Amino acid sequence: IKPVLNQFNNPLVNKIPAIIKKIKAKSPFVEKVLNFIQTEFNLIEEQEYKAKEYNCIIQIDSDLGPINFLTQAKDKKRVTDKDLAELLSRAQAIPLPALFLSTGELSKNANTYLAKYTSILKIKKIFAKQ
Repeated sequence: IKPVLNQFNNPLVNKIPAIIKKIKAKSPFVEKVLNFIQTEFNLIEEQEYKAKEYNCIIQIDSDLGPINFLTQAKDKKRVTDKDLAELLSRAQAIPLPALFLSTGELSKNANTYLAKYTSILKIKKIFAKQ
């Protein structure tokens, strides 16, 4: 007597192999940003990263309680208003306020853009280029 197995194998179902996502190595810039974020803020969710860019959601403790920010760090000499507008539009789609971390200086148009949206957009200069 053979034991009866209660498994049903549907021949019409295609077996999809599990997709293994490659974990790419983090650049020295991304490592520095992570160390900075973890000492200054609470990292909530890591999103995407490239060699000179890092995106995440962080939490900042304030007098009003914890506030989440969509955060982008870029290793650029000059930050433009387009960089800020792109980050702010992604943040408002969630909706969250935005924090831009940069190694470079703000352009004149970026300063004007920051003044216009200062209540929902914050900028912090991080370690200088080496």
